[in-house]
Amino acid sequence: MFEMLFGTGDSLKERNNAFATFSFFALTAVIGSISSVFLVCFFAWALWCLYEKQFQLVGHRNTIIVAMIFALYPVSELLSFAVNQRGLAGFGATLGSMLFLSILPVSSRLALSSPANTVAAMGIGSALGAIACLFNSLIEVYLLDVGRAEAGLGNPSVLAAFALSLCCICICLLPVIQPKWRNLLVAGVFCSLGAIVLAGTRAVWLATPVAIFLAVLPLSKFKIRLDFRPGYILTGFIASAVALGGLGLVFSKMKATVESFQTGKMITSDASIADRLSLWSFGWEKAKASWLFGYGPDAMPSLMLEGQNHGELVNVYTHFHNFMLTGLLHGGVFELLALILVFAVLIWVSIQKSENQFQVAGRSILLSIVAATALPAMVGILFTHDIITAVFLFIVIISLNLASSQNKTKLG
Repeated sequence: MFEMLFGTGDSLKERNNAFATFSFFALTAVIGSISSVFLVCFFAWALWCLYEKQFQLVGHRNTIIVAMIFALYPVSELLSFAVNQRGLAGFGATLGSMLFLSILPVSSRLALSSPANTVAAMGIGSALGAIACLFNSLIEVYLLDVGRAEAGLGNPSVLAAFALSLCCICICLLPVIQPKWRNLLVAGVFCSLGAIVLAGTRAVWLATPVAIFLAVLPLSKFKIRLDFRPGYILTGFIASAVALGGLGLVFSKMKATVESFQTGKMITSDASIADRLSLWSFGWEKAKASWLFGYGPDAMPSLMLEGQNHGELVNVYTHFHNFMLTGLLHGGVFELLALILVFAVLIWVSIQKSENQFQVAGRSILLSIVAATALPAMVGILFTHDIITAVFLFIVIISLNLASSQNKTKLG
């Protein structure tokens, strides 16, 4: 069974890695926040295995540098917590950021697998995850009459960002996965696009062409042969029909956005834009008042309540719909710098020269995921959401392993 799905590999550790990776991507659309619990458990387990000396930390320079840069984010949250003396609640709010320390331990555990098995587990899992996203979206929108699909992720924006990430993974892994699975990945691309449309999130719609362009760009280096199978063609056709059928929603929401800016009546013509403008205005004024260390990792509820009591905010949210502004309010300029460096170091790794096809795939995923996550987060949410954090980190960890692979096996 293992060899049929993921290729060669007999060790128990390799099998466990493959099934864990496969399950994470295939089931996240259904299990939602349990995916973050999965990464927490994987992190704790990897630390225990390191303590038991079952494997050693990876020594690749890029992975170590990324791990050190990523560690700045939880450090900035802890610094703000200490300076602002937020108490037990403040410490609890910093725990989510501790997952950023998982890069080295989890990467070292997953590095025990061959690149080919890693690609197979990630690719097949992502394609099936995209199908699950579309299936859930179809039920919600067309049977349950829900305006915007959210699947098991609890938020349309989170579903759209997750589906876009799966789309980029399927595209980037096409050249390096076993040929028999390439049609499944193509079906996964179409299904993820259908889910993105049904989620109705404008920010992800705008980010999709950029992320897909960055994912497709390296494919020119490979000659990919696709032996289309009826089942995959049918799946792609249905997904394409869904995407086309939902284009009316896309055009109507984008038209409302354009008209808002053209008329200059953003406060009255589009409630979503109005909410963001009031949030950004209020948040920026508060950020200027405490720019060095922010207000603490758990300060969002009190800041929102203050804005509402003073009449500056109509609606109260859990974040300020801009991940950099939210970070600035959480931990001041130190956290803002940490967030910038997180994406800067990923771009730095992704643009380095690749020596084999697995490195190309890993670096392509890193670059496209930056676009798929950071661009929508400029008007939405990012690391203050457990599912997005877990998905982002797990993708980065696996992509770093591929980007440091020394395997030069050519696939047909």
